[in-house]
Amino acid sequence: MVAGEEISFTLTAKNTGTVALNQVTIVDDDVVFKPETVNGIHLDPGEEMVIYATHTVTEQEAQSGVYVNTAQATASAPDDLVNPVQAAAQYTVDRYQLDLSATD
Repeated sequence: MVAGEEISFTLTAKNTGTVALNQVTIVDDDVVFKPETVNGIHLDPGEEMVIYATHTVTEQEAQSGVYVNTAQATASAPDDLVNPVQAAAQYTVDRYQLDLSATD
């Protein structure tokens, strides 16, 4: 990958508990959410919300070979307690490439 290339992400928040969650929101300051993104929704147990996002690789990320992205999901339970959940996704930029072919 090179600087300026766009990386696509799919971020999924799933209610794995036994009670409904309100205002389920994914926050990620390092990506651009695609227009179809819906945040702040209600999820019953077992339901999930999917958000699509992109990030443009910087020159520094391309040179270091690593881009680490962290997103945070939050939700309010029916008793109005906020239970933050944090997840990290690591994407490795491959800056070294070598092709070899042989013919008869």
